[in-house]
Amino acid sequence: MNPFSAKKEINLFRATALRAALLCVLACGCGPNPAEPPLPQVDYVKAKALSDAVAADLARGDAKDLDGRLDIGFRSVVRGPEDVRKVLGKMEESYGRPTRWVFKIEQPGVRTDGPWKRTSLSFFYEVQTTKYPLGKYFLKVEVVNAFTGGYPDVSGFGFFTFKDGNVPDYLK
Repeated sequence: MNPFSAKKEINLFRATALRAALLCVLACGCGPNPAEPPLPQVDYVKAKALSDAVAADLARGDAKDLDGRLDIGFRSVVRGPEDVRKVLGKMEESYGRPTRWVFKIEQPGVRTDGPWKRTSLSFFYEVQTTKYPLGKYFLKVEVVNAFTGGYPDVSGFGFFTFKDGNVPDYLK
């Protein structure tokens, strides 16, 4: 199976699940089950350091270190440094390699993978690449607690832009 088509299917599944959960909350007023214990929080300092390391790995094209930072769920799509190297090649081909990144904001959230829920912190950076000036593209790095313990892992990362050029104030 092509790892990129599998990644698209996983992202489509996640987006559909998120829409369904949001619809439930908005339409019927349901919220968290009071019987469920609260989810453990992601350690901000460790998560931010991990996110910064991912940005640096992308800038260096360091597939080996980046691979070591990935969550087990991410590894179901990208398996090992060679697959990560291929992903980095595709990203660099499309966006260029980051040469500068400026942290903008973090957003807390909850990541749901099937029956598992974990708190997440998403870190957003304004990036300059070898192809584009600072502010054309942004980098998002999502960090979660590992399934196996309290240390953080990267559950996703990627570049994005705003086609209409209207960058929200929180990213300026």
